[in-house]
Amino acid sequence: FADEPQSNLSLGNKKGLYEKLKQINAKIFIWDKDFTKEFENCFYLPLAADSSKYTTNFSKYEHSITFVGRPLTQKRQMILCELVKVFKNKLSIFCYEKHFLQSIEEIKSQNLLEEADLEIYSKCWKGFVTKEKELAKIYNSSKINLNITEQGKSSLNYRVFEVLASGGFLITDEREDLNLLFEEKNFFETYKNTADLIDKIEFYLQNLNIAQKMAQIGRFKCIENHTFNNRVKTILKSLRKN
Repeated sequence: FADEPQSNLSLGNKKGLYEKLKQINAKIFIWDKDFTKEFENCFYLPLAADSSKYTTNFSKYEHSITFVGRPLTQKRQMILCELVKVFKNKLSIFCYEKHFLQSIEEIKSQNLLEEADLEIYSKCWKGFVTKEKELAKIYNSSKINLNITEQGKSSLNYRVFEVLASGGFLITDEREDLNLLFEEKNFFETYKNTADLIDKIEFYLQNLNIAQKMAQIGRFKCIENHTFNNRVKTILKSLRKN
């Protein structure tokens, strides 16, 4: 289960699905350990990446700061708007066009950007990709890949593993499970707040050699420990206990 069990994003308009899930006579594996109490016979299983699809060789940088995902929540919009103010046209956003257009209207209504910066933001949208290999190339060719976790309470979303598997450099918000899943954290960067994020982006844009070396280590660590093959082994081991 790779979503919040009772969220609109998970259930849509079919709220009854949640009760049906609770009645299933099976083991349920869920991505965030704080949700394991939602169901009977439920176990924590982190997300991962498909190492056969999220892999690419570095050729050249095509993007400075990349965010892949819906720019729709206030949390994400406030961060992205601050990045536009500081870094101007260095931000690239990949998402559904309708979600990006919606974000423009929401940013307007909240007065998060002055007119000049709003014009810059409106040009940040770089399209939507449907294939994993295309996404891997974007991650790999970005100087910095930004993650802003929106769902869950403690664990890591798909973007963390996919960026690492692609050999991209990752800056992600601090989450409890970073310490649980990665004994060493010298192959990606974390931020505590927007000011901290801006400081670290400025540093790594000026020190791309450091970022690239960290990304190479991250790719190896992810493929070694955080692929779907690893997760399937965990599931099979759990099932054999019965």
